Amino acid sequence: MSAFSSLPDFLQTLIPLLLFLEAVLELGLFIYQFSHRSKSLGNLPSLVIFAFLLTLLLSVTQGDPFKGKDAFLLDAPWQIFITVILLVIVHFAFALPREYRRRKNMLSPFSVKDATDKLPMGLCYADPNGRIILCNNRMRRLSFALSGHELQITEDLEKALEQPDKSINVNGDCYILPDKTVWQFRKQNITVDNDSNWLQMTAHNVTELYNGNVRQAVINDELKEVNRKLQKMYERMADDIKE
Repeated sequence: MSAFSSLPDFLQTLIPLLLFLEAVLELGLFIYQFSHRSKSLGNLPSLVIFAFLLTLLLSVTQGDPFKGKDAFLLDAPWQIFITVILLVIVHFAFALPREYRRRKNMLSPFSVKDATDKLPMGLCYADPNGRIILCNNRMRRLSFALSGHELQITEDLEKALEQPDKSINVNGDCYILPDKTVWQFRKQNITVDNDSNWLQMTAHNVTELYNGNVRQAVINDELKEVNRKLQKMYERMADDIKE
């Protein structure tokens, strides 16, 4: 096998460059895994590969200070370096997508926020001190519609519901927005870490139910009017029969 030192200068430069780039990628993968995993054993492969690549890189770019010689792997077969480069490429090609899938399926503050933002209802959580710790996009938009600003503490929502913006029509516990959607707001205590003073605030879109009730009320009024007219007609018929 041909020695690394027998390769053209271009390849003697390219191979260490590839080793350096792969070492940087493996180091980046290790740092990412270390910062997002609670178990350190899963991070070891990337760290070991990084250390190996760094050693291999120094073996062809740095001399041996103890023997006064050139880099001590210059006479090693160049095929070894190519094999290592290809194996590391394969490892990184599998490790990165696997890490991405693991990260995507892992429960995190970002994934929780993303999941709540996809809900059709407004959702908000407050700690025992009344501070808002999570508020999805729907509730944030509703708070803007009600008060003109985002919720910071639970009192903000209470004040907004007691004195909503002039553009909001209130009918009982239903809040009719300018876009004609109708919302009901509810609060309930939940238990977190054995503390039952946490608060969950929700907003439900009851537009169809509200409009259905309005239509039903109109129909009921019409039926009452019809019954009233029928009653009068029956009374007249009774009078005519008596005559």
